Amino acid sequence: MLSAASAAVVRATLPVVRAGVEPTALWRRWRVAKRLDEAGDTVSFTLIPDGDDAIPDFTPGQYVSVAVDLPDGRRQPRQYSLSQGLGRGSLRITVRRVRGTATTPDGVVSIHLHNHLAEDDSLLVGPPAGETTLVPGTSPVLLVSAGIGITPMAAMLDHLARTQPPRPVVVAHADRSPAHRALRADCAHALAGLTHSDCLTWYESGQHNDSRPGRMDPGVLPLTPDTTAYLCGPVPFMRDVRSSLLRRGLPAERVRYEVFGPGMLDQHTG
Repeated sequence: MLSAASAAVVRATLPVVRAGVEPTALWRRWRVAKRLDEAGDTVSFTLIPDGDDAIPDFTPGQYVSVAVDLPDGRRQPRQYSLSQGLGRGSLRITVRRVRGTATTPDGVVSIHLHNHLAEDDSLLVGPPAGETTLVPGTSPVLLVSAGIGITPMAAMLDHLARTQPPRPVVVAHADRSPAHRALRADCAHALAGLTHSDCLTWYESGQHNDSRPGRMDPGVLPLTPDTTAYLCGPVPFMRDVRSSLLRRGLPAERVRYEVFGPGMLDQHTG
């Protein structure tokens, strides 16, 4: 059985295979132009083509596949959401180190990237893919995330601030503590560029400044009949938020998410 990461690579490459293009041609070598240590166990890598290739177009919310060659000779692919919008002359991924538990191993790829990928190093990267993307329009946007799920939301927020400052946007994020919150400065900068925005934050470790203590309460998320909500985070988190939004009357087609890890959301929960 394919792992979730391998399955995502297969899903992303199927249209190319059907078009008669060799899947291995998808991989291109990119160079790390900048490495930035973010909050707790999280690093952002800004990538530029290692050659004359153009920066590919993408839609905020998409991800890229990266492949690393491990010391034992295995090549392992993983998917990482793009964490900034278009027009920067680069792509950026933000990777949280996956630490093992008593029942699960460490994340070999995330740890490899953290320990071994430095500025000017190269990395195999596939084309942007994914369907949970920002829908064009002027209706209100609700970006809901937990933990490293902030990454696609940061890309959407960056894009909205640069292209649609008047569009109403609410950002709701839950994390362990301020020290674990990645991309906080980026999100604050983007929010400052919007004319109708709000930010709601929950930290499990307790209340900090304007944040709320404990886990996110989806019942207080502001909604309008034409809001489109985007969810990213652990499956139980997304399940709870989605169920709450549906109970409050938001149509299912206006709640967008994508599950890459094990588990699925109940499509009929309301």
